[in-house]
Amino acid sequence: MNSLRRQVLMAFSGIIGAGVIPSSQHALLDPFPGEHAPALSEISLQNLAAITHQFRIMQRQGDTFIIKGLLGHIATIEEALYRTKQDIIRRELWRLLAQAQLVARLHPIQKLGLAQAKTLNEAAIASAINSGDLALTGAAIGHLAHLYLREERDLHKASQLLDQAWDYSQESRDLRGWIAIVRASIAAHQGDWQKCEVHITEAMEIVDSLSGPQQHPDPYFTDFSRLSVQIFAGNCWLTLGAAERAYELLTASPVEELSMNRQASAHYDLARASIVVGEIEAAQRHAFKAMDLAQAMEQEYIIHRCLALAHSIQHRDRCKPLAQAVIEYAHTIQRRRINSL
Repeated sequence: MNSLRRQVLMAFSGIIGAGVIPSSQHALLDPFPGEHAPALSEISLQNLAAITHQFRIMQRQGDTFIIKGLLGHIATIEEALYRTKQDIIRRELWRLLAQAQLVARLHPIQKLGLAQAKTLNEAAIASAINSGDLALTGAAIGHLAHLYLREERDLHKASQLLDQAWDYSQESRDLRGWIAIVRASIAAHQGDWQKCEVHITEAMEIVDSLSGPQQHPDPYFTDFSRLSVQIFAGNCWLTLGAAERAYELLTASPVEELSMNRQASAHYDLARASIVVGEIEAAQRHAFKAMDLAQAMEQEYIIHRCLALAHSIQHRDRCKPLAQAVIEYAHTIQRRRINSL
């Protein structure tokens, strides 16, 4: 993690050396009136992109302390836009701004707040439109759809937004694959088995059609891959009540290869599926792992979900020891967190 921070600081140093970051006392003044503003160099643009990429790496590793740096990075790009007159470079800066805003929007909701997450996402859509990048516009709309699905369970709004995202995504098959698995999740919450299976199959066919390794850095921040489709599908089957099918799929998936910020929820789903198929020891192992990761990643909502799961199975004779163990472990983690404050 320290090496990543050093890389970010080095990239910042490169931009400062290129004269992109202004002094605060001139931030609101146009230092280059008329048509004499100097063009940003290609290296400066590459450095801005590199910083966004490094922030995304830290985010996927569960670093929850990057938001202030991210917002500062966004301000730097906005200032560069203010200083730049050339249309070609401005379009590239708009693209970089949209990507930085999306990374900030993907910060944990409990840290960011739902209102700020929506604001950042809507700003990313506007920036992507200004850049002229259709696929990035579709991705930004898709992320907003996912936000409405995950945080508000507004299936109608999420579906409408995904339809718009689909219209913008024609040039990117991996983006279309990601949209397909989000659509599958919506169908699962609607109880529509057939539609859910169609979208999962569609996403898997797209994964199979992609040649070569996943593009790095991922310009749309979807982490679309065979593994992500499997994890989404497992969650869909759990939502539809097909725990046995979810258990078979999730236990065959290398969960440890997921980014750190996604592993806790995957282990929580494994715990849920394990309970239904009668694998009580496995359920406890996955529940404890989910809570350990949630504590490390500051994803307290996962701990609350594990507690709710434990309370829901307390009445089952075979599950009583599991429920008690999960409740005690969750309370231990919560006390440890309070004592550390």
